[in-house]
Amino acid sequence: VCPTALGKDQAILSTLSTNSNTGMELHIASDNIPVLTIHGGIGFIDIKGTTAIAANTWTHIAATYNGYSASIYVNGVQTKSVLANTYQAGTQALYLGRRLMSGVLFFTGKIDEVRVWNSARTQAEIIETMTSNLTGTETGLLAYYTFNQGMVNGNNSGVNTLYDATTNRNNGSLTYF
Repeated sequence: VCPTALGKDQAILSTLSTNSNTGMELHIASDNIPVLTIHGGIGFIDIKGTTAIAANTWTHIAATYNGYSASIYVNGVQTKSVLANTYQAGTQALYLGRRLMSGVLFFTGKIDEVRVWNSARTQAEIIETMTSNLTGTETGLLAYYTFNQGMVNGNNSGVNTLYDATTNRNNGSLTYF
């Protein structure tokens, strides 16, 4: 991510549902530190890193959950890991760059190369692929959004589909692209 404004809570990726207390969200807190929030049906856990990120700087942020612990990584460095065994999968669609609960909360800046896996990546796997493109056929890769459609610095108001580069074809709708 490359936030152009900080000092406010802003979602990067979210399936949170306050109605059913399910889902997760990777976001940047108002103190500029990445946080993974996971809901467990009756409450939630915030896994907050320790490294603040800077505005107008590309930062690689990753979060993992393996069924019993959750971790957050900034530029390949694990900044927090906690026991968390109460996660309940989200009942809401996956949103990139926004949170759809208690009002809409948008990410301010740029998001690129979003990857969703069906298993927790190890630190070595995160580091190995964080600066490279994937083929889209990697085992366990559920969705891969490269944001490569449209024209750089062009008028992309007519571009309204975010293409999933995997064979799963989890394409999404773009708003304000």
